[in-house]
Amino acid sequence: MTELLPSPTSLAACMTSVDLPSPVPPPVSSSFQFEPISKTILKLTSSAPSALSVPGVSASAIESMQRLVTMVRKLRALWTDSEGVAIVGLSTDLAPTSENLAPYLTEETYETLEALQNPFLAEDSSLTHPDQQQFYTALMLVDDLIPRLLWTIARGSYDLMRLLGGVRATILLPSEPDSESPKLGWRSGILRLVAVLAATTPKIGWIFDLVTHQSPPTPLASDILIRSDDGSFCKQPTAAETLLQQLIHHIHLTTPEVNLFTSPAQADFLEPGKDWQSGSIHLNLTLAFVASDEATDRPPAPIPATPIPAVTHLPIDLDVETLAAEFGSALEEKPLPEKPLPGIEMSSADAGATTQSAIDEAIVRLTGQALYAEEQRAIVKSSLEAFLQSHAPDVQVSDETSQKSLMLALVQVADQVGDRLSNADAALEESFLRPEILVDEWMPKLLWHLTRSSYAVMQFIGGVKARALQPEQGWQVGTLRLLVELHIATDSINWHLDGSTGQVLAADRAVLASSVVVQSDEAELCPEPERVETMMTRLTEQIQTITPAIELLMVSTSLDVLQPHQDWQPGTLQLSLKACLER
Repeated sequence: MTELLPSPTSLAACMTSVDLPSPVPPPVSSSFQFEPISKTILKLTSSAPSALSVPGVSASAIESMQRLVTMVRKLRALWTDSEGVAIVGLSTDLAPTSENLAPYLTEETYETLEALQNPFLAEDSSLTHPDQQQFYTALMLVDDLIPRLLWTIARGSYDLMRLLGGVRATILLPSEPDSESPKLGWRSGILRLVAVLAATTPKIGWIFDLVTHQSPPTPLASDILIRSDDGSFCKQPTAAETLLQQLIHHIHLTTPEVNLFTSPAQADFLEPGKDWQSGSIHLNLTLAFVASDEATDRPPAPIPATPIPAVTHLPIDLDVETLAAEFGSALEEKPLPEKPLPGIEMSSADAGATTQSAIDEAIVRLTGQALYAEEQRAIVKSSLEAFLQSHAPDVQVSDETSQKSLMLALVQVADQVGDRLSNADAALEESFLRPEILVDEWMPKLLWHLTRSSYAVMQFIGGVKARALQPEQGWQVGTLRLLVELHIATDSINWHLDGSTGQVLAADRAVLASSVVVQSDEAELCPEPERVETMMTRLTEQIQTITPAIELLMVSTSLDVLQPHQDWQPGTLQLSLKACLER
């Protein structure tokens, strides 16, 4: 039974530009009105979860864990000879389990545990994402909470992000003994992870789907089997209840700030036209399925791995207007001049004669060894973070019994990491560093790794209403957006691609010069007037802290490109981040 593969750094972003199947909303009840819900003020009165105080992972702990993983892999390789006979001094009836490996790894395990017990060496002050505190502000608008909750869930893994929008899957319908026409059979359709937000007070009772803003769809029965090749979460038939519990467990480990909402949280509500009321708010996760064909008694054929074209800046299937409305009040609109403003450089792009479809169908493979080393380090770090989330109270305990238990648990984690690293495809499944991957599939994964770094980065990539003050000009209003530009070059290729859409970069993008001052009431990056240079430096640091491999892509990186009907071509890739002001 396939478990959800954790993301390389246990962090996520809510959105990428992949064009996911649109969720099919249920029939709208005439009594359901989303507007008063969205404009309700919420004040959480429940205390924040204890995950806020979990220490971070130090470079020393990561290095110690890497040595432990290396020793586990070496010991496993030496455990038996070519005929399966034990050669390390143990009886042949003992398998190389974590328990049997542990006595040979005491030194490496103790060094790792000791490094974890020293919080002063931690790279981060805590495992909590810097945006976590935003969940516990004194007052918040439900309309502002919705996109933040979606982003928090989705940054847990690339699969979670896609499941929120919907992925292709097949389910096995159970038979009905009392029915004249049994429904036993496989049926294809769209599987969704549905995030449902509910509130209850003496006078309020509402529940809605965070993605569709409508009444939630009927959840799948717990015993229905699900299979999907459109992700790594259930390539083998898995019961709906089992899959859902795996997803929820992964979310709890990777995004602990959402835990406050997954159990009823106490809150005060101020709905338009009503007085303050005390009650509870609850985030519930379910699985829903929309069938696309008739049932059949034949097993499902593998789902073709056909890339889904990227057509929009946005994460799940929310259009620009909807997302913009969710991100706060818009600034006063003022027309922008037809010509580029002083302080704005026009970005040029030349894709040559290559068509967009040819670019989408091309395969790239990154050849820089430093990228893979960084990704492996990220896998080790994410595993240690998950370990701390599960064992945080015991890590600081110094008694012998707790120490032995923790050391065995570390060997088990190291064993699991070793298995992941032994399978390069599985280890890099969600990564943009996967050895060979279609450009059309690679782009949304790269964008997901960018947007998971912070909610502010996700906002910036989606675009926010903002003002810009150019030298020798007045304030101008437009959409401030982060331009993610990828330049791929070989002897015969010169592609400038928009990382937000996967499309050839438009030649008329207005890139803001470093001296321009910007301000937005919607964006966390520049709530006060700030120079573009300062804002971009802070944003780049946020991204590189969460996904260090991005920094390696921002210098010229070696890669190979394979186009249809051609041979592999060596070339280079370079990623750049720029601020743009659009009309």
